Amino acid sequence: MGNRQSELLDEVNQLLTQYRQEVPGARRAWPESIKTRVLELRRLGLNYSEIARRTGVPYFTVLRWRDEKKAPSFEPLAVVPSRSSSPKVVTVTVPRSRSKPRSRPLFATVTVAVPGGIRIEGVSLDFLLQLLPRLKDGAR
Repeated sequence: MGNRQSELLDEVNQLLTQYRQEVPGARRAWPESIKTRVLELRRLGLNYSEIARRTGVPYFTVLRWRDEKKAPSFEPLAVVPSRSSSPKVVTVTVPRSRSKPRSRPLFATVTVAVPGGIRIEGVSLDFLLQLLPRLKDGAR
């Protein structure tokens, strides 16, 4: 057991020396290889202050790793059916001109989200001013 501890301590010290040389600056992400070895040292019986002293990894960093849970990067969400009978989807396409492309757009685009889940994107202000009164009145 003690042999594995000294082996892990040597590995962490070597990895830490190499890491500090290759990744300059402060506030950098710790490599997973160092984290796993430090946590294994704890499982082998070393306390956190001893691990920090013998490896050179800050004490509070070791404590933070202790409390870290490996959470999945994807969180499933429940699908809730829409209250309306059928969702309305509107697509607006701006035709491309066949002339030489310009470096600046001819007009600014606007994005608007209206109640009911409708989102209007990439339209000109003139078009939007014509569309909004129709949406308010319910005209189609």
